[in-house]
Order: sequence, then structure tokens, then C-alpha cells
Amino acid sequence: MCTRSSRRRRACTTLRSRTFTRSRSRAPRSCCSRPRSLAVIALFALASVIYFKQLREATEEQQQFGILRKIGVDNGVMKSVIRKKLLLVFAPPLVLGILISWTSIKTYILDSVQDYPGLVGMVWGIMAAYFVIYILLYVSSTNVYFRIVTRKA
Repeated sequence: MCTRSSRRRRACTTLRSRTFTRSRSRAPRSCCSRPRSLAVIALFALASVIYFKQLREATEEQQQFGILRKIGVDNGVMKSVIRKKLLLVFAPPLVLGILISWTSIKTYILDSVQDYPGLVGMVWGIMAAYFVIYILLYVSSTNVYFRIVTRKA
């Protein structure tokens, strides 16, 4: 015996359960993309600060490198000096960033999640990508630095 009010009640509960299960099954997209985008923003912010600091120093040291060029120092030696100088600026943040990231990821994530064996490879892949991007910024900085200091004033 189905009355009109009982049919309506069943339809409402069915509709509610469908919308409830449908909304629970979807994961919000922004929860996982925010940390990645913040990490990328932090990486490029750090790189741009170092990059522009080095460009400012290159324009300030243009006269000293001009003196070196006048006394006969060849371009290979000047590039070597620039690489060593910039390595002292770029290496500490790179090494410290990788060490701190690895330590925190190992302590808080890898030790607690053991049923996902591909996670370690994924972490190493992300750190390798970070390393490659940072090395590309270092090489770009050395080339631009060399062009600035060898430019005629």
C-alpha cells in the first residue's frame, strides 16, 4: 500500500542519496595542486632573486673584468672565474633545499606510507627535476654574467 506521501518520501531519499554519493566521490581538484604550485612559485622566486642579484653585481664588476681583459686574461679564464663565483652563490641553496626536502619527506611521508613502492622513485624524480631546473638557471646566469662583463662600457 503506497500512498502519495510515502512515494514522495522515497523519491526524496533516493535523490538525496544519489547527490550525496556523487558529491563524495569527487575529490576537490585544488587540494593537491596548491602545494605543487606554491613549490614552483617558491623555486622561481628564489631563482629570480639570485639571478637578478648576480646581474646587478655583473654590471658593478664590469670595470674590474675590463681591467683583466686589458692585461691579457683570455675569455676561458674569465668564464672559469665567473663559474666559480656563481657556484658559491647557487650551490648552497640547492644543496640545502634538497637535503631539507629529503629529510622532511623521508620523516613524515616515506616512513609512514609503506604500501606504495613507487613513491620513492617519484620523490627522486621530482628532486631530479628541481636539480635540472636549478642547473639550467645557473648555466643561464653564467652566460648572461659573462656577456655583461665582456660588454664594452
